[in-house]
Amino acid sequence: MKKMIQTVLLTGALLLPRFCAAQAQPESKLSGPTLGLMFDAASASVRPILGIPGAATLGAPLSPGFAIAQAFVAPGGAHALAIEKQGFRLALVRASGAVVRNLTPAMVEAPDLIEFSPLGDTAAVYYRTSERLFVLTGLNGQSPRVVQADASTLPSAPHRIAVSEDATALLLAVPGNNAAALYFLPNVAPASRPADRGGMAPGAGSSSGSAVARRIGNFQSVSALRFAGASHDALVAEGSTNTVYAILDAPGAAQVSAIGSARDGLSNPVAVESLDTRRVLVANAGSNKLTMLYREGNSAESIACGCSPAVLHKLAGNSIYRLTVPSNGPLWVLDAGSSEARVLAVPPDRSQASTLAAVTAEGARR
Repeated sequence: MKKMIQTVLLTGALLLPRFCAAQAQPESKLSGPTLGLMFDAASASVRPILGIPGAATLGAPLSPGFAIAQAFVAPGGAHALAIEKQGFRLALVRASGAVVRNLTPAMVEAPDLIEFSPLGDTAAVYYRTSERLFVLTGLNGQSPRVVQADASTLPSAPHRIAVSEDATALLLAVPGNNAAALYFLPNVAPASRPADRGGMAPGAGSSSGSAVARRIGNFQSVSALRFAGASHDALVAEGSTNTVYAILDAPGAAQVSAIGSARDGLSNPVAVESLDTRRVLVANAGSNKLTMLYREGNSAESIACGCSPAVLHKLAGNSIYRLTVPSNGPLWVLDAGSSEARVLAVPPDRSQASTLAAVTAEGARR
């Protein structure tokens, strides 16, 4: 197999502050190329990533009209679910600046888990103290809907959760004594009324009815959990054993099989993502590398990262993924859509930065 070349570009700030500020107006649309949104914890704001891979910078924060405690960006970066500081309600913040507030009622606690479906149209939201589970769908459209699912049959609170694109299937990992049990929880199609700009009255989300959690299997640990695309197949990373499993037809037969191990280069896998029907991407915190697994049996490929990958968050564009969380350093991004996979860096927010530096590094497939 030919050598895989990774090009690491350290790019200076390319856009003027006044241009960035123009992108942050509440109802304005982002002009020019963009990689989508991200949450900047330092400024407690949702910000656009402006530009293209290899020539990108952070734009000015959007102005949703309320203080944000935390936000979670959907795959593709077109919108984010923001937790309001006051009342811990959820609001949908779009890249255009449009906002849909009061998706969930006021709570005395912030949600402990928020996970999007692979294409970002659905999200699962779990509150550990109150044991409340909400499923939000239609997030890519104009009329998002909310339904409260029944998680009462789980033995204890989950620490990982995944939701299918069609919002009918949930997977929840429940920790136990030196192990984790994986449960399938059915969820009926959402039938609640849309949440409009005026907001939903507290508790107005309709219930999905009772559902019984079914145990799929036990794992030593569950470090990552994800549905595969728009299907009901799923991926599970077992960090303690450096193994990735595929689950075929989670609502049905739920056949579990290992598709990757330490022999393939897995080392403390912390994130998994199905790129298509053939390829599965794995982020390894233990080796600072990415691993490409092939479902049809081809040899795994290793991609040197130059960073410590913590997430595989899909950005706008063809197979572009954010690998790290925002910090004072560069934001690392994988471009897997080209013939040669590249790991790139988006520079930190330094308004005075005006220089452009480029460093090219070559890494071989292990």
